[in-house]
Amino acid sequence: AVNANSSANRRRFSLAHELCHHLFHQDRSSLIDNVSIDVSEETAYEEQSKDPFETEADVFAGELLVPLPMLKKHFRSGYTTADIARIFSVSESVASIAITSHFDALFK
Repeated sequence: AVNANSSANRRRFSLAHELCHHLFHQDRSSLIDNVSIDVSEETAYEEQSKDPFETEADVFAGELLVPLPMLKKHFRSGYTTADIARIFSVSESVASIAITSHFDALFK
């Protein structure tokens, strides 16, 4: 279930997040290692203190909603996170993480 009072973008992210739990965390015994990316010390601390299953579900949701091949197809120089968020129907936060996570791949 998702909160009907949440924005459509938030509901989509929540569903993708919960899909990860359904597919990979039913018995909470398996956890796919996250690919580490350059992050600030503050973000690294927050990620370390967060349940790794929740972190993985967030990464899964972001990758499902903003897959790299489609991001590469739609990303243009001068686009803002708001532009990407609108194209993919995600929050600006999710768009920002996608761009940051795949920064090198976007400019190859």
